Amino acid sequence: MKEYLIFCTACKEYTYLGKYLREKGHFEGEYSLLHNQHSQDDQLLCQFLIKHVGHPLKVWHNQTEEYSRILRESIRYLDDEMDDYIDESYQKRLYLEERRKRELDQSQVHFHVLERVLEEEAHSIAKTPTYTPAESQFWLGKEQGVRRAAELIKEWQGRLLG
Repeated sequence: MKEYLIFCTACKEYTYLGKYLREKGHFEGEYSLLHNQHSQDDQLLCQFLIKHVGHPLKVWHNQTEEYSRILRESIRYLDDEMDDYIDESYQKRLYLEERRKRELDQSQVHFHVLERVLEEEAHSIAKTPTYTPAESQFWLGKEQGVRRAAELIKEWQGRLLG
C-alpha cells in the first residue's frame, strides 16, 4: 500500500502523511517510533500547509526514488516535537473514546428509564375501569399505542447501542 509525504521545495521540509485510510477519509498522519503509532489526525498537515502558504508543495508516494531522497536529505516538520505530539494525540483519542463510552452508558440508562415509564403507563391504562364499549376501545387503543412506543424504544436502543 502506498504511503505519502508532502514536501515544500522552497524550505526543503516535509511532513509524513502515511497511508490514505479510504474508509475514514484521511491519512494516518505522522508517525512516532517511540510510541510506535500514527497521529491519526490531520492537525500537523494543516499546520504544515498554513506554514507553507505560497510555497511550491509536492506530494510523493513511497514507490518513488524522490520519496526516499526526501526522507534522507530533508527536514521533517516538527521533528523534535513529534513524540510529544503523538503522545498527546493518543491521550486525546483515549479521552474521547472514554467520553463516548460514558455517553453511551448514559443513553442506555435513559432508554431503560423511558422504557420502564412507558411500561408502567401501559399497565396503569390497562387497569383503568371502563363503563362503555367505546370507552373500553379508547383505553385499549391508548394502551396499545403506549406499548408500541415501548417496543420502539427497545428497537432503537438495540440499533443505537449495539
